[in-house]
Order: sequence, then structure tokens, then C-alpha cells
Amino acid sequence: MTSSCCAGRPLVWRYSDGRLARTLKTMDVVLAPFTRELLPAVQPWFEHPEVVRRLGGPQWPVRNLELAGTGLGETFRGRRVLRDHSWVAYDSSGAVVANIGGEVYDRWCRYSEGPDGAVIEAVEPGLSMGLAYVVDPRRWRQGIGTAALLAVMAAPEVADVMLFAAGVEPDNVASVRCAAAAGMRPDHAEPDWEGFVYYLRRRQPFIGARPSAAPVPPGPARG
Repeated sequence: MTSSCCAGRPLVWRYSDGRLARTLKTMDVVLAPFTRELLPAVQPWFEHPEVVRRLGGPQWPVRNLELAGTGLGETFRGRRVLRDHSWVAYDSSGAVVANIGGEVYDRWCRYSEGPDGAVIEAVEPGLSMGLAYVVDPRRWRQGIGTAALLAVMAAPEVADVMLFAAGVEPDNVASVRCAAAAGMRPDHAEPDWEGFVYYLRRRQPFIGARPSAAPVPPGPARG
């Protein structure tokens, strides 16, 4: 199960029952920062054909580690990158069962590219986070992806984030179900210009007018 959108002593904490947990009764997971020492546990998952198709091969987690913290201040899809986070999830036996993380942005918006350049719509103020995740293929269909999503949404490191997003290809049925079970809902029925439907979960309903178009925030653009 896959979806596309820290050094030092790991601060491990347990996801358990709470406001976010009421979305679905699911297994407990423990989050810890994803570090290079954990690559041997995660890289083999990227040899599975479905993971290769959705995310890429074994170099994908390596590249994520190499790029951590390097794009701060850049503009990506109409949003300014503020920071990034990456974790692994452990099950109750202590096995690494998922890798999840993403970037935190200054706002949320719909982004597309047309003949005249970038088009930015439906802007929502407040911090947002784009999430990508992969579950150990041997542990698919056990609710781990949903548990990892809920754990991240409840993590103290992202307590200031108001909106969580995961870009899912429509034919990725497992990830669609995973996002829905975590309380995420499609932002738009039709796939975007890259073929993704973004599933969103807000900490509270958005109230206010969304500009039909908005300027790109300052900062170097990233492709």
C-alpha cells in the first residue's frame, strides 16, 4: 500500500485512542524518526512491483533521506515549503511496518499548469502537510496504512498543521480506502493535471471564501 504527496535521539510515542482515533478502530503503531540506520528494514519493500510502480525503486527512501531539509523556503505547487518530517511505524511486536512523511507548507491550494503557466485556485490559509507513505507489502490489508496516517495527524511535531493531504491515483484502490478510513475526503472528483486525486483531512472545517486564483508565494520555484 503506497501513496505519493531527523537526527538525534528518537522521540518515540504511541498512537492510541483519542479524538482522531474515533474515525476507525485500528491497531496501535509507534512512530520514530526515519534514519539511515533503518534503511535495511525499509528498502526491500521498494522491490515489490506495485511499490516500484507507485513510488519508485530502492533508491526512493535513500533519496528522501538525502533531500531531507534541503528544500526549505522553496515553492512547490504553489505552496512554500516550511519543513519536512519522515517517520517509520512500528507494530506492537517492534517490527518496522510503514514509512510515512512529507513536507509542511504555508498554505493549501489546488495547483495546475496550463498554456499560460501555473494556475493556483482554492487557496486555504494555515499550514498544510502533503503525505506519502508505504507499508511493508507483507503487511498489506491489515489497517497499518490507516493507523500510520492517524498517528501522524496526532503527532505533536505537526500539531500546528491544519490540513493533511495525500495524492492518490484513482486506480490505487487500496490507498483510496486507506485514506478514506483515516477520515480523508477527495478535494475534487476528477484527477488533477498529474493524474492524482488529493484526499484531505482538516482539523476543523474551512470557513471563508477561497480565492479563484492566487499568486505564487515568494521563494525559489521547485519543479
